[in-house]
Amino acid sequence: MIMAATAMVAPLSVYAKAKQQPAIYGQVTAAGKPVAGVAVSDGVSIVKTDANGNYAIQNSDKSDGTVFITTPSGYMALSNDGFQPGFWRTLNSPAGTSEVHNFELTPQNQDVYSVLYLPDLHLTNEDEKRDIAAFESLAYPVIQSLYNQYSEYGPVYCFNLGDISHDIYWYDYGFTLDKVIEYLKGKAWPFMTYSVSGNHDNDPSVIGENVDDRAAWLYRKILGPAQYSVNIGNDHWIFLDNIQYINVAGKGKKAKGVKGDRSYNHTFTPAQLAWIEKDLQNVEPGQQVRVVCHAPLLMETKKTGMVFKKEDMDKFDRLFSKFDYVPIYSGHAHSLTYCKHEDYPRFFQHIGPAASGNMWTTSRYDQTLSTDGTEAGVFVGKFVKNQPEDRQLYTYAQGKSAMRTYDLNSVGDYYKNDSIVRKELSFFPKRTDFSDPKYKNCVLINYWLYEPGQTVEFIEDGAPLDVTYASDVEDPLWNVIYYAPLTAQLGEYKSSYNQRTSAHLFMAKAKTSDRPIEIRVKNADGKLVRSEVMHRPKKFDRTAN
Repeated sequence: MIMAATAMVAPLSVYAKAKQQPAIYGQVTAAGKPVAGVAVSDGVSIVKTDANGNYAIQNSDKSDGTVFITTPSGYMALSNDGFQPGFWRTLNSPAGTSEVHNFELTPQNQDVYSVLYLPDLHLTNEDEKRDIAAFESLAYPVIQSLYNQYSEYGPVYCFNLGDISHDIYWYDYGFTLDKVIEYLKGKAWPFMTYSVSGNHDNDPSVIGENVDDRAAWLYRKILGPAQYSVNIGNDHWIFLDNIQYINVAGKGKKAKGVKGDRSYNHTFTPAQLAWIEKDLQNVEPGQQVRVVCHAPLLMETKKTGMVFKKEDMDKFDRLFSKFDYVPIYSGHAHSLTYCKHEDYPRFFQHIGPAASGNMWTTSRYDQTLSTDGTEAGVFVGKFVKNQPEDRQLYTYAQGKSAMRTYDLNSVGDYYKNDSIVRKELSFFPKRTDFSDPKYKNCVLINYWLYEPGQTVEFIEDGAPLDVTYASDVEDPLWNVIYYAPLTAQLGEYKSSYNQRTSAHLFMAKAKTSDRPIEIRVKNADGKLVRSEVMHRPKKFDRTAN
């Protein structure tokens, strides 16, 4: 139980201990009154404030470089910069010396709250992409509107899921991570923002020993610790950096200031796992635990559908053994996927579409799409105690759209007659050629809100069609606005332009070429959750929706 005392008491005992042993110490208060029972950590140890709101972490090696609190439910840490809650402080003195850091909480009604998930924003200020202009014209108006809409229910936070910057452009365009944050602050950013680090948020000029820790210097300076937790409402959120930056010297793409290949692994360090174990001991009975990290841990339900190595996933899974259901929120993949894994049934992996689509590469002339054909946008989750998260995707182009439908007769005509696509197919004959007669009268949908357990039905003239999970084709719009122009311009095949399949494409062969097709989506209990009618013939070109 977190409770505020009725009067402030000077932390004499803490001061006395600090004189005897080096310590990180201070006080947690709310409206000038001490708050007891708040967890405080240096990234290794976790202590709690006493009845007077005082804490002391004795003999810290200060290896994490920060001290932070786990903000209790019903409070938010008072912001120091107007961008993020002030739940952490930079440690300024070397190990073996004492230093004081106090934290101020402000009461907040969190009976209902909302979260805007922001993965992979990739702001670079690069001339050719013109990503700043795209962000301001496409994304920012939607983001601002969503804040206004959801703030009617209660507080609204932004969760920056990593890659808010892009390391290879840091020095070429002078848009380092701190410049990105300053830019967003200058836009009157409406949210209090919690962050995790992505692979592109590391300093690419740092090479050599201990590069993972050293390359994160700027992130740590402005956005805080590599792992921390926050209680909001009935939820215990754990934020984790699961990128191990490697940056092998002398390899990779050449750019100003970049000294390595910017390589990385997906993993948690032993120190992080030890900290998670301690943090979970402070979860109150009945709280819902939720995990936030940049790279997904899981990608598919089958045994091979993992991003993490099995031994790493096993260690992580064991830490959560007393919890039946733990959702994980990630980005990184630039695609939208929900998945469960048969070996790790407690976890439900959410992979959000990149806020930048494919790093804004398709925005200048065409639609902003993620690499699986999902329309770029942002998820918002609304949280009410003891109710499932109300999660909605808001795309920049179509609002709350859930799918794109294709009449493959029209797609086939486009593939047959478009010179750019024909040139691409001449270089890469293994790419899906929708002009093939086998696709005649077929309909294809990209249903990007597909969740495990749902079923997709196609109905023509009242009769169901045989629906297949189209795992061997790609989204045709994604191809014609991205890969086809790139291949035609290059004049040769590049392995990196390989066909990209999707986790949510469904196809059926209709009996006619011009009758409407009703698409129905049902949940695991057979309840209809979505219905949409596709009228044919349906036009296809680079502006398709």
